[in-house]
Amino acid sequence: MAGVDTQLPLLTEVFRPYLIENLKFSTIMADMVSFLDGSVGAVELFGIMTKEREEGAPAAMDAFLDLLEKKSIPGSYSRFINALRNMEDEKVKHIADWIEGINLDNLDTIEEQKHIVRAFAPKLQDVQTGLLIPHLQCLGRQDVELLRADVQNKGDCYAAITLMLTITTKQPGWFTELVNALRKVERHELADLLDPPEDHISEILPPNIEENPAEVCQETDAPQELQANAEIKPQGNPQDIPQDNPQNNPQEPEEIEKIELREYQKELAQPAIEGHNTVVVAPAGSGKTVVGVFIANDHLNREKGASNGKPKKVAFLVNKVPLVKQQQDQFKKYMASSKVIGVSGEMGSMTMEVKELLKDRDVIVMTAQILVNALNNTDSNQQRLDISDFSMIIMDECHRCQKGDPYNVIMSKYRDMKIDSPDKSRPQIVGLTAGLGVGQAQSSYKAESHILMICGNMDVHKISIVEKNLDELNEHVNIPTEETILVARHQDDKFAEVVNSIMAKIEMIIMESEGWKCLQKLDRNELKCPNTRGTQPYEQWVVKVKDTSAKVLTDNDMRRVIVACTNHLREYNNALFINHAARPKDGLTYLQKFFENENDKLDTFTKTENQLHTFFTAVEEQLQLIVEDPANCNPLLEKLGSTMKDAYNLKPDSCGILFTTTRSSTEALKAWIEESKDLKHLNPGILIGGGGSGGMTQSQQVDLLNMFKEKKHKLIVATSVAEEGIDIQACNLVFRYNYFSNTIGRIQARGRNRAAFGRFFLIASTDSGLGDLEQMNKIREGMMNTATRAIKALEEKDFLEKIAKYQRTDKAERRMREKGKMERKKEHCDVEIKLTCLQCGLVACSNSDIRKIKNAHHAVVSDTMAGRYKKVPNPKKSKRINDLEFLEKVVCVKCGAEWGCMLKYCGHFFPVLTIKAFIVNYGQGKPIGKYKQWSLVPFSVQDFSIEDDIEKQINKESGGSEI
Repeated sequence: MAGVDTQLPLLTEVFRPYLIENLKFSTIMADMVSFLDGSVGAVELFGIMTKEREEGAPAAMDAFLDLLEKKSIPGSYSRFINALRNMEDEKVKHIADWIEGINLDNLDTIEEQKHIVRAFAPKLQDVQTGLLIPHLQCLGRQDVELLRADVQNKGDCYAAITLMLTITTKQPGWFTELVNALRKVERHELADLLDPPEDHISEILPPNIEENPAEVCQETDAPQELQANAEIKPQGNPQDIPQDNPQNNPQEPEEIEKIELREYQKELAQPAIEGHNTVVVAPAGSGKTVVGVFIANDHLNREKGASNGKPKKVAFLVNKVPLVKQQQDQFKKYMASSKVIGVSGEMGSMTMEVKELLKDRDVIVMTAQILVNALNNTDSNQQRLDISDFSMIIMDECHRCQKGDPYNVIMSKYRDMKIDSPDKSRPQIVGLTAGLGVGQAQSSYKAESHILMICGNMDVHKISIVEKNLDELNEHVNIPTEETILVARHQDDKFAEVVNSIMAKIEMIIMESEGWKCLQKLDRNELKCPNTRGTQPYEQWVVKVKDTSAKVLTDNDMRRVIVACTNHLREYNNALFINHAARPKDGLTYLQKFFENENDKLDTFTKTENQLHTFFTAVEEQLQLIVEDPANCNPLLEKLGSTMKDAYNLKPDSCGILFTTTRSSTEALKAWIEESKDLKHLNPGILIGGGGSGGMTQSQQVDLLNMFKEKKHKLIVATSVAEEGIDIQACNLVFRYNYFSNTIGRIQARGRNRAAFGRFFLIASTDSGLGDLEQMNKIREGMMNTATRAIKALEEKDFLEKIAKYQRTDKAERRMREKGKMERKKEHCDVEIKLTCLQCGLVACSNSDIRKIKNAHHAVVSDTMAGRYKKVPNPKKSKRINDLEFLEKVVCVKCGAEWGCMLKYCGHFFPVLTIKAFIVNYGQGKPIGKYKQWSLVPFSVQDFSIEDDIEKQINKESGGSEI
């Protein structure tokens, strides 16, 4: 092409260093490919892609800018800027705004200011962004709205990043406004760092502006033994910094507290302070997190580097998203805030590379799954994280380190490193728990074996329990009084009678179907229908029938009858459970919501499905009359109400948690409380997990807990997500309503009761068996405590030999399982596998059409599924995580069964499938597969690649079809 692009030097020269540092070639390639077509050969483009995979993103972007400079194609600059604006990542879009907003006459001054802001960005993230906004007149109305939304929904840390990327695009003068705003909100030390007095500029800023000024701090060695006046001297404290330079004052303006450990806490911390892999076992409310913070600080404040020559870094792992912020705040009370960061899967752009975060942070508080993802990351554009990049890993609620839990996945890598590379440096492991559990043990031997298994998984060398300072421990840990209340089930339950009659009709349809006759030939005893509707065993039977029909019945019509019937039976079973837990009204509301969704599929119904729909519509009015009759009350619910009323009347300022088993029952119980004249003043809130389409986000969970701490909610209705770790000091009442968990769950639920004179209730029906199970858990708790002391009392040599033997056996077993899994995948590697709708048998796609995005989401990237699905509105609003946006539901065009949802990624839309909605057909006479999770399928799914993205874009540009 003739001509020269006069603006291109802005990319290839002026902003070249910044683009190389901050932009990936792969993110703009799809938008540039059609523009470059004809001027740049495919070999050159794929060469740059190869460079990105093999040498990293900076090398690839450098090569691409060389290519643009060499070709100098007119319009290159504009196309590049448009490509940036088309990106999903707001930060990338701001790069375009930044470049476009530059006044070339003042380029040197503006660039200097921008480099200063970037250099001190970690400090600016600690500022409350909301306080700065009123003082920044350079921001427009939309800028202010965006920042306030980020503060409210994503927190100050995320909002600070948005502010840095927004304000630097403004007209000259923004820098002075920012410095003045910092002074107005009393952040003088940060203002001085950004715009220091002239006589101190050389002292504050090293020759390389990108260095972190905090590195001038000196570190002191901590004593080997804990003294009576043990306290934390956090990194960055004034006494640890040379005083001859007034500008070397601590850069953390917040007041950092010192920890004065109690004697029993010193006892708990001592083995870890001595450098041993330790599990700390102490009751809920004893301050285990503070002990963990102390151990981490002591570790960081010892000799400068780790034994492997790397700087010391600590990972504090939690198992639930709400605990990330809670534990992060604990660390920030006792450490410089700039050295601590929290990361979970719902923190938007902050879920950047863990390895990148380690450069500036000493402690990362994160969910265990985040670390698993980072360790398993296969993205060649990112630096590979190794477990040895940490010098210490602390696991909260470490009793979970077993089976397939993320804790154990992490520790399996650790154990393999210990066995395969014993000379390689490994992090020190510290676990925190209220109890190690005993599994289903019914003997001392089994209890001790379970504890040894947990210790083996964590490579524990020392078990730390309070022995010398028990009296002090008992003074500081509040033990609630326990009460078990058993109530007889309502004998004349008219709602249950009607629902049971419908379920009996549906069961009869199954038993008389041709599909059932085929299943009966298998002589499967587990397919015998139980007579206990409205229970967990009945639901298990329903699921078993559905799964068996999926695996056995090849006739689509036969299978559709059974699948439709089991789907309805499961909903009726849930309605019975809600009726028993709450009110008939709540059970009817649940069914009405289900059939409202079913109405959207009426045009796809078969004869059987129409019949199932009619069963409900025929009795809906009758059920409505039943729920309106006050005589049809629930005695179990009435007992819960009177118990709660008495407890709150006895102590009106009480705060409590009401545990129930399902999400649907949390909603029902909340509605009942809000309609009760005696209880509505409690203003209940709901706390549930984040999984599934109806889960809570992290910000919703945090907001709910903050309202509870402020007593705006005096009661939380919760599922098991509230059992572990959540620290609510004001809580003095715990009600477990027909609720059962294992020994550890019981201990954890009791531990939510932190205030003095607490009460711990179990309210259950007499026929539930929960009274007996509660007694068994009490016995197992005693067995656990005895077994823990017995294991701790073992000779060190014997204990470590048992641990080593277990680890060798565990590795061999894992290798055998992995080998079997690989062989199964190898068996299917060259086979065309079809995914067909579980309900109607419509072929959706083949395994070759599917790609794995972010190692988690299985998307159909070809146009195979076009015309086989339709999009329907999702009642839950779309959810965005980083560059992934989850949109409408995807349903089968033939039967309306839900297949998954739409995903927006890299500017394209893909159907993302849930494997449990499909039958996996291997062909060639092989058995049909039915799987609950993608991780269980015996075939490999390729990762989504740059090549896939480019091919899709080329097809789109050339008029090809798109999903």
